[in-house]
Amino acid sequence: MIFIDANVYLEFFKSSKPEMKKLLPVLDELKENIFVTQQLVNEVSRNKLNVALANFNEYAKKCVGPGIRLPEHLDISGETLVKDWNKKEAEVRESVKSLSADLNKIIEHVADNIINKKDEVSQGLEAIFTRALVPEGKQVQAARWRRESGAPPGKPDNPLGDQLTWEQLLDAHDGKTALWVVTNDGDFTEKYKDKIYLNPVLNDEIQAKSGQNIDIYCFERLTDALEHYQSMVKEKLKTLPPPEEMESIKKSEITQTRPEVDQHFQPTRCFKCGSESFTSGVARPSQYGGWTYQWQCCSCGSITDTGEPYDD
Repeated sequence: MIFIDANVYLEFFKSSKPEMKKLLPVLDELKENIFVTQQLVNEVSRNKLNVALANFNEYAKKCVGPGIRLPEHLDISGETLVKDWNKKEAEVRESVKSLSADLNKIIEHVADNIINKKDEVSQGLEAIFTRALVPEGKQVQAARWRRESGAPPGKPDNPLGDQLTWEQLLDAHDGKTALWVVTNDGDFTEKYKDKIYLNPVLNDEIQAKSGQNIDIYCFERLTDALEHYQSMVKEKLKTLPPPEEMESIKKSEITQTRPEVDQHFQPTRCFKCGSESFTSGVARPSQYGGWTYQWQCCSCGSITDTGEPYDD
């Protein structure tokens, strides 16, 4: 069983590297082994446009002209070096304005395609997402108890999400099959150097169901997970890109298991949706104990616990 978290699917909408789409046929080939829930599909659908537009917004910010005009009155009499340079700069500025206008039209077109699932990524994921499991009533109740008790994954202040997906995964797992977990979310995993570990509580729940030692492999990068999966199974993945292409794709993947924090301890990117917009930091009871500064994403509502102590 392969569990791919929503934040990993969203990387297809974040990345500006075309190599990422080469992984879509691999996911399609593995769709019968990929565990997916309606909650995951909803989370991707809810955030994919915001993620894509955030990227395009960065491109638009960079699409500006030089905006420099040299003092022509300081030119030497009879020469037009400064005047000629100013003329060329004005031409470049006008060209950039035209490119910027074209970019805005492209952004509108891309946004419309994403909304209507016409883009290549949405269509590539459709075969997987149509297999999404709808939660049952008992799973919703168990997820609520998980949230209220503070058990991982997810956070008590957030709406039901990761808790529900995990309850469905526990029910869907056969107690025998190896499990691959691919996520950038620290609610599921812990990281030490380059090694990713499943949260001990979640590991105990999987192992308790199986009654034996189930192999669980955790990864941040989808490429690493797919390469490892290929090395562990007998059947060859026909659509997996060759090693040199996989290395190129790895460079385009964004990995951020723990939130990046600036000198004021404000996260720079949401670990869920990649947004860079947050409410002001406030003190909340921390998953690490005591009170810490925590920031809420303006886009998806996820709360980032920086772990930075709050002293009243």
